[in-house]
Amino acid sequence: MNFIHKKIYLIAGAFFLTIILLIGLVIFPLFKKIETDSQQLSQKKQAMDSLLQNWQSLENSKTDYEQMIQELNNQPALLDPAQAIKFILKVEDFADLTQNEENISVIPRANSSETIQQKENVLEFQISLMGSFPNLIKFLIYLENAPYYNNVKSLQINRLNESINGQKANAANISSVINLLVLQTDETSAK
Repeated sequence: MNFIHKKIYLIAGAFFLTIILLIGLVIFPLFKKIETDSQQLSQKKQAMDSLLQNWQSLENSKTDYEQMIQELNNQPALLDPAQAIKFILKVEDFADLTQNEENISVIPRANSSETIQQKENVLEFQISLMGSFPNLIKFLIYLENAPYYNNVKSLQINRLNESINGQKANAANISSVINLLVLQTDETSAK
């Protein structure tokens, strides 16, 4: 009987050892794997939520941008037709302040095919300047800070090497041509 009790205890001990090994080697790693997988799934879900929020924010920004562009395109122009002469005088003052010689001419609207001119009432000016490069930069800064909305359509700069009016041109002198668009408030003034 002693031998049978030992056999029962031995079988029970082996059974409990097998259960402990099963729990330690199979079930516990399985729970650990489930836990890490659930954490990874949670992180991926948070990343997807963040991506979705960023996408929605981007879409909202895009619609806001398109709305702002529409509002800007629908804004009345800033140059009143009665003030066109004042604008030309202001440009001449800028040229005098920056020690540039200027020649300003208005480009007729019929010659221009700009899409902005088809939408809005725009005056197009061609400003020819002669002076130094730093003076041109000063002129452009004055023009940018002018009280009228304007858009430099093109800028062409050439160095003067030949003689002008019988005098040898200074190597630092330049000739520049600026094509400038200025928006107007009244649609009837450009016709």
